Amino acid sequence: MKNTKILFATILVLSFAAITSCKEDTTAPDPKQQVIDALSKAWTVNSVTLDNQDVSADWNSFTLTFDNTQAYITTSPSYKSTLIWPLTGSYTFPNIENPRVILRNDGVLIFVSNLTDNSLQLIFSITNTGGRTEGLTGEWIFDMGS
Repeated sequence: MKNTKILFATILVLSFAAITSCKEDTTAPDPKQQVIDALSKAWTVNSVTLDNQDVSADWNSFTLTFDNTQAYITTSPSYKSTLIWPLTGSYTFPNIENPRVILRNDGVLIFVSNLTDNSLQLIFSITNTGGRTEGLTGEWIFDMGS
């Protein structure tokens, strides 16, 4: 009987130890890293608007590829498009509270919207900085797919 009690106590202690050591990781994922991971792929244009005017035809061969180091590279169909999206660059998160806002290294603030596995919307404004951006200023909306 004594051996049975010892065996039962041992099983109980080992069971308790096993249950308490199997805690689930409840650490919340980093929202910034989630955006980096979701952006990190090649995106192609579905549509582009400038001040609510469809300008998609000018962006047919444009691709935008983000990587997990917060860098990007583009293939641009024209010189004008490089004024809107430089060929290469990087981005940061200027507001740690809102990882859906990114800041390109050229100073353009971009709102990341509708970010899913295969769709992305980027909204930003280009302000008139001189002759090179004439006709390119205003609110840009890039609807993209992967």
